[in-house]
Amino acid sequence: MNDFELNQQLQALRPPELKEEYWADFPGRVTVKIRRQPRFRPPPERGAWAPQLAWGMCLGLGCLVLGYFIGHYGVPQSVSRALVQNQRQIHATAAALEGNLESFMLDEQDLQKLAPDPAQN
Repeated sequence: MNDFELNQQLQALRPPELKEEYWADFPGRVTVKIRRQPRFRPPPERGAWAPQLAWGMCLGLGCLVLGYFIGHYGVPQSVSRALVQNQRQIHATAAALEGNLESFMLDEQDLQKLAPDPAQN
């Protein structure tokens, strides 16, 4: 049977005649049938583990970074306290360095300081 013969046979068929009761009850029957069917979600595909792994790793990395910053919160404060406590010594060393920049000379082996250290005075 070819396509032309099949089309002729399909066109020759008549749709069944249905009573008015059928069409009046049709929407109600469809609604009842839809409500009776269970709603279920299809299980995730097997290849869906990669995004979950990526999100899990990002979450773990975020927790590690947060823990690091919480654990090291006092470090900048302790460094600034040490700088304030040693402020006089830092200023004296900086002043001595500014005045004695010419006192450094390059030796054949290394850089030597010719002027005495102001902290040892």
